[in-house]
Amino acid sequence: MRALHLVFAVLFAISAGLQYNDPDPIGWALLYLAATALAAGVFRGASWVRPLAGALIAVCAVWMVFLAPGMGAFIERGDPALLAATMQAGDPVIEEAREFLGLGIVLLYALAAALWNTAR
Repeated sequence: MRALHLVFAVLFAISAGLQYNDPDPIGWALLYLAATALAAGVFRGASWVRPLAGALIAVCAVWMVFLAPGMGAFIERGDPALLAATMQAGDPVIEEAREFLGLGIVLLYALAAALWNTAR
């Protein structure tokens, strides 16, 4: 099970690297780098996992509140295939839905990491 955290660390690091061509790369790269550090910390059994997980949970939750209207508008369209149709940022609703889901992934991982760390 520990190896799964290493896999997440690699995936989050790749996600951080892919932000170079994003319209707002710094915030996203920092978010994914923090998630990378969290996953690596859980893998290593670091003592600072819970505070970082809590910070990521809070940041993701607040950020998701601001993106919720865009996600709602995307859901109203009723076509989930649009998420992967093109990676161009031409439609703000699709971009906000992708961002919302990315935050959701980090938030869920941070929750799981906090619980994993508590159980140990």
